[in-house]
Order: sequence, then structure tokens, then C-alpha cells
Amino acid sequence: MPLTRAEEHIGALLIMRDVTEREELLAETTRLKLRQQKAVLEAILTAQEEERRRIAEALHNGVGQLLYAIKLHLEHTAELPRSSPSFGLLDEAIRTTRSISFELTPGVLEDFGLETAVKELVKRIPRPPIRLQSHIPRDLPRTLQIAVYRIVQELLNNVMKHAQAGEVFIYLEKEDDHLHLSVEDDGVGFDNQRLSKITGIGLSSIRSRVELLNGQFSLESRPGHGTIVNIQLPVA
Repeated sequence: MPLTRAEEHIGALLIMRDVTEREELLAETTRLKLRQQKAVLEAILTAQEEERRRIAEALHNGVGQLLYAIKLHLEHTAELPRSSPSFGLLDEAIRTTRSISFELTPGVLEDFGLETAVKELVKRIPRPPIRLQSHIPRDLPRTLQIAVYRIVQELLNNVMKHAQAGEVFIYLEKEDDHLHLSVEDDGVGFDNQRLSKITGIGLSSIRSRVELLNGQFSLESRPGHGTIVNIQLPVA
């Protein structure tokens, strides 16, 4: 501010404040918040995966083994031909149990990484045809790999249940310090303006995962023109 005497400028007063410490505190606060968010995410995902593992083991070692034992018992004691519908139903029940168990805890994700796990997931979906383009390293953070796998799984479930698609394309790539995921289908689509009124398509859980990972989520869809979901996640 100017200093005057008798309406004559004789100088100026300048007040300066060193904000270095304040900026450092703000930066540390931001880092602490990110660490807390990461810890919360890891705790949530760990709890979810443990629960899935428990259910998968119960299905595989409990229900699955029981169904197989029933099948063996019928083969050796029942006067039924092997072509009986009962055996066909038991075989289908055993296959379904194994499939659900795999979806709950894909061991291939732990053993071979995200890319191989997504490829195996795609192989297990007979229709619609799915084209996959992926190139990602195996050393991605475990939390990120689990989250992305569950997101892809949920998006594909949505396509199979609601899209009536003839073809699906999945793009999964790591570029610089971000992981890019895009899932596109040529199905019936829907009106974006009605998105908040649409229930049962699992988008809320996907959005929650993306937000916890500090990522970005976008969705484009039009009736009769399919749907495109784009997700970008930081690789920390």
C-alpha cells in the first residue's frame, strides 16, 4: 500500500508472508487422505474377496461334492439308464456349481494376473461373441487388479442380462500411469436421461469402485445404438 505525506507519495508498505509451511501441510494432508482412501479400499476389497472365497469353498467342497456323491450313488444303486434325465440334471448342477465357484474366486487372477484372468473370463461366456484387446503388465497393484476384474465381470453380466448384443468389444491397456478400460456393445442401448431411473444393471457398484480408486467413469448410450463404458484408473 502507498505511503503518503502531504499528498506526496514518499514510499510504499509491502507485507509478505512465507506460506511454504502451509503449502507443505496441505500437501501432506492430501497425501494422508489418499493413503487413508487406499487403506479403506483395500479393507473393503479384502473383506469382499474373503467372503467370496468362503462361499466358493462352501459351494465347491460342500454342495459340489454332495452332488457328485449323489451322482455316484445313483450310478451304482439306482436302476436308471445312464441316459436318464436325472443324470443330465445332476451333471448340469455340478457344472453350474463349479462355474459359480470359479466366478467367485478366480484362482487364475492370483496365479497369472489380470490379463490372463480376463481372457479366461471371456472364454467362459459363449455368447455374445467378445473381442478382447489387452496389453497390461503383471505387476499391477493387487487391489487394482481385483477391482478391475470385478468391474469387467459386472459389465459383462450387464451385457448378457440387458443389452441383447450381437457383439462386445473390450479394450484394456496401460498407458503411462493410467489403466484404461472400455467395454462397448452393439445392443439395444438406453436413454442416458433415464439412467438414474434404471435399476438392476449394477452401475452403482461399478461407480463406487471407480471413485474409491480415484478414477474416472463415463457412459454413453442411445436406444438402438448400444452402450460404451469408459473407465480410467490411476496406477499407484
